[in-house]
Amino acid sequence: MTDVSEKGSSAPEKMLRVLDCFTLKEGQLTLSDISELTGMPRSTVHRWVSVLRSTGLLDQDCNGERYRLGVRLIHLGNSALASMDIARDARHVLEALSRSAGARSHLCIFDGNQMIFVTRTIGGRAGRFNSTTTMESSPCYCTSVGKAALAFQPEETIERIIQQGLKPYTVNTITDPERLRRDLRLTREQGYAVNNGEMELSERCIGAPVRNAAGRVIAGLSITDGHRKITDEKIPHYAQLVVRHADLLSIQLGYALRF
Repeated sequence: MTDVSEKGSSAPEKMLRVLDCFTLKEGQLTLSDISELTGMPRSTVHRWVSVLRSTGLLDQDCNGERYRLGVRLIHLGNSALASMDIARDARHVLEALSRSAGARSHLCIFDGNQMIFVTRTIGGRAGRFNSTTTMESSPCYCTSVGKAALAFQPEETIERIIQQGLKPYTVNTITDPERLRRDLRLTREQGYAVNNGEMELSERCIGAPVRNAAGRVIAGLSITDGHRKITDEKIPHYAQLVVRHADLLSIQLGYALRF
């Protein structure tokens, strides 16, 4: 079998094609799976998988039959996030938001499939203000930062997320595709998203989109607290705070806000 797909492809391109196979839906794959997804012969896949495994970018299960992304990618990802302008610029904005709202705040980047925690504050108005940079991930359909980012993505991206499945995390998780579409339309109209215990029953969150210099929504900014603090009546007040700080971060990233 001739590997037609290899012609004109560089070594980095081939390795990236292998790594790109490991999506949220396909966390562990066999050599045959990777061969089918990339269109490369099994022998070629085996060669590149061996290279990636030897460098720590892929791990192998105890049976030696399936592969998954390696721990080294976490370290590389953390280094990348720490060096990004958004991680540096967001700390002061998040701390200001936490002080104004008296609640924890978070910044998450949308990676095309899920939300990646970049920076979060610990403590509210009377607490400590520590900013942490992490590599944790969360779904984009049942968190306020996720819905704030997902609502402004192309229609095909929204549909792809829906097709991947809407796993219920609590009884409040939106698992009906049409209901999620309505929720995202409302988010676009009002400029912010609300998470009513959809990820954690005890929490209510309000998130707003963060834009880059080109105006593309790349992240979400949010506050999190209990239902007793963020009541239905107070949602507009807290939403205004979140939107204001999300806009401030967008401006710092080069976005020209239009009034």
